[in-house]
Amino acid sequence: RREGPAVNRMDAPLERPHRPLRQQLLVAVAAIASVAVVAQQSTRVFADDYRVVAVVAAGALAGALVALTTRLPWPLRVLTGVVAVLGAGAVAVAVHDGAVPSDLLDAVTSGINEVVAAIWPSPALPESVGALAFAVALASVAAVVLAQRGLAAAALLPSLALIGLIALLSAPAGAPPMWSVSAYAVARVPRAAPRRPFPRRPHLGRDHRGPRRGASTRPRRDRVVRALRPA
Repeated sequence: RREGPAVNRMDAPLERPHRPLRQQLLVAVAAIASVAVVAQQSTRVFADDYRVVAVVAAGALAGALVALTTRLPWPLRVLTGVVAVLGAGAVAVAVHDGAVPSDLLDAVTSGINEVVAAIWPSPALPESVGALAFAVALASVAAVVLAQRGLAAAALLPSLALIGLIALLSAPAGAPPMWSVSAYAVARVPRAAPRRPFPRRPHLGRDHRGPRRGASTRPRRDRVVRALRPA
């Protein structure tokens, strides 16, 4: 039987690892939870008429929609993320008796400026709350995408950026409560646990490994022995 051409196993192409769907959903939930814990502290920015549940829920829903599209092509995932962020802002504006899309556009252009210019605590104006809802939804979507890509350290950046924004807007309120810091630490634990599996090389059968070493060196060894044998 003729042997096939020798193939170097180290030159074989690597199989692209696929993260299980359950693992991707787990890290996505952890990413959404960490952003939700930070978003809950936005109550320290606005007055008592602020409805924090709507902002937190809208941001979490935006992250969940992107997490469910993990197997779709990237153009569809980007489109889903844009629609989810806009929807989160629209929900926050509508819950705070705002008009869509006029107050939604004001949230994009001048929402954060309204919060900075107001005396603390800031009134819960539709455009101000809409701007913060945009930030929460954007942080949730970005954290989900980075976590599902296996970038555990980079997935912390969106929530850390949101922490900085809320701390800046609520500086007169002082330091956040200790329970929120503990909850944030607990939420990020499942994200650091899963690791990307080491890529495996494809299995090569016996027919693709080339001739065995003993078969290729035996004729040469026999010739050397015959040459050294006395006549």
